Amino acid sequence: MLTKKLFGRFLFSTSSSSSSSLIEFLIRSCGFAIAEAAKVSSSLPAQEDLSRAEQAVVFLRTQGFTSDQIRRSIVLFPALLRKDLTLTLEPRIRLLQSEGFSAAEISRFISANPSSVRVADLQTKLRFWRTLTGSNEKALKVLSESHVVNASLDRKIKPNVCFLRNTGLSDHRIGRILARRPRLVACRLETIRALVAQVESHGVSASTGMFEQALYAMANLSKSKLEEKLRLFLSFGWSEEEFLGAFQRSPLILRVSEKKIKLAMEFLINQVGVAPGYVALRPVLLSYSLGRRLVPRQIVLKILKSEGISAGEHDFLGIVVLPEEKFLERRNRDKRNGFGRPKKIGMQDKSRTVLNCLTAPSRTSIFVGVLACIIQININQTIVLDPGAG
Repeated sequence: MLTKKLFGRFLFSTSSSSSSSLIEFLIRSCGFAIAEAAKVSSSLPAQEDLSRAEQAVVFLRTQGFTSDQIRRSIVLFPALLRKDLTLTLEPRIRLLQSEGFSAAEISRFISANPSSVRVADLQTKLRFWRTLTGSNEKALKVLSESHVVNASLDRKIKPNVCFLRNTGLSDHRIGRILARRPRLVACRLETIRALVAQVESHGVSASTGMFEQALYAMANLSKSKLEEKLRLFLSFGWSEEEFLGAFQRSPLILRVSEKKIKLAMEFLINQVGVAPGYVALRPVLLSYSLGRRLVPRQIVLKILKSEGISAGEHDFLGIVVLPEEKFLERRNRDKRNGFGRPKKIGMQDKSRTVLNCLTAPSRTSIFVGVLACIIQININQTIVLDPGAG
């Protein structure tokens, strides 16, 4: 038994031995921290018999649940430890197995939303969502949202899906929307209607390929938040028309944080040298990582340009969108075609420092990358990228 000294204030605060017994069980059998176990225990009525809790944990283990998944299931739905196993977990897992779900899918689903074991019409909902989304995996992803799995199919889900279909969306496109934001379909019908109207009023119709992104971008975006984004872009020289056009081209710019927008716009305008209107026409630039893509690419392009190599200064986006391998291939092709005359260097391995700037994995890559390139330039006045490096 765990001692009172080990339990500390959590044991002294409990009024019965049953509570401390459950706390001890959770710590010993499931790896809970004391505070977490005490919180779970306090949410349940006192009960001396731990047999149901023990059976639930053992059963989940036999079904392939990891320790983390078991703890998560209990934290999200403590009543799992008090339910009759034969009336909740067992029949629900047998149901999922009969519908063709794998052990891994079942454990992910139950641990994400353990209260789903109480849903009486789970099979009906599984089949509905599998038909709509096209796969078991996507159906479970939608149903992992408690708002969705607990919502009435007839009173809420089906009317909402029917409305989206009437806007011209296919089931495939609806499935893509729900893959991003499952709970959207569990909103009130009036809410979805207002959201669709708002998206269309900003120039994105359901017939365009950006409609799904626009719905996701504007979902739960308040009017004040939208106005904040507009003011921020206006401060960088955009017009309202340019802001609207940028949204139509890349709706997800509304999901980019104000901090990232500010840093990216300052870098693109002041360091890359593009005009604000250039970004407005290519808003996807704002979705790229500043430290892992924008800054490293600009550093390498400056180095190449200093060697007389055509470095894509007229189309920065065209350089940014290239995957790393394509970027290196293009730069070396330019050299072979005679764009610039890079000199050979004897310390070829040092060119890897520049290459590392392209894929620096840490959040400090901006500073590390810049410093590394400055050091490399000082050591070697001419740099040639090694196509086999990295």
